[in-house]
Amino acid sequence: MLMSALKLEGEGTALTFTDTAKIVKAVSQALQAGIIKGYGDGSFRPNAEITHAEMAVMIANILGQSIVQNAVTSFADDANIPAWAKGSFAYMK
Repeated sequence: MLMSALKLEGEGTALTFTDTAKIVKAVSQALQAGIIKGYGDGSFRPNAEITHAEMAVMIANILGQSIVQNAVTSFADDANIPAWAKGSFAYMK
């Protein structure tokens, strides 16, 4: 849905995820645009639900945000935000 809203053109980039057979073209376009990266184990997990942290990172990437290391969000549940997403949450706030 996000990629449809952005209306990005092109075929995208070649996928090297371990679960590539289950992935649609929009994922390839999002990868090429720098919106997504996938997981450290080499998978993308196209059937998994997107977490709040993942969505915050995707939106921040769309807006061209730089990742701020050791960011503080001041949210009540700041301790529950994954370290890799804190900079995006701080930016979005």
